[in-house]
Amino acid sequence: MKIKRTYKNTSLKRGTSEHVSEETVRIVAAQTMMGNHGQGQCSRELCEHCPEPAMRKLEAGGVIESFFSKFQLVEE
Repeated sequence: MKIKRTYKNTSLKRGTSEHVSEETVRIVAAQTMMGNHGQGQCSRELCEHCPEPAMRKLEAGGVIESFFSKFQLVEE
């Protein structure tokens, strides 16, 4: 899975892009607001913060964003 990370204007690396691994995206999603979700949106019971819903959105072709960057699936 190829994922493109583009840094937003809030980052010191603004405007630059790089390819990152799925593991990197999962870590960022788990450590930021991207990990917040309602109960029942992932496979774990009583979970409200994990990377699963964000990763499903990314795999479906969506863009997920943190404060500093946005991630987009380039190729599976």
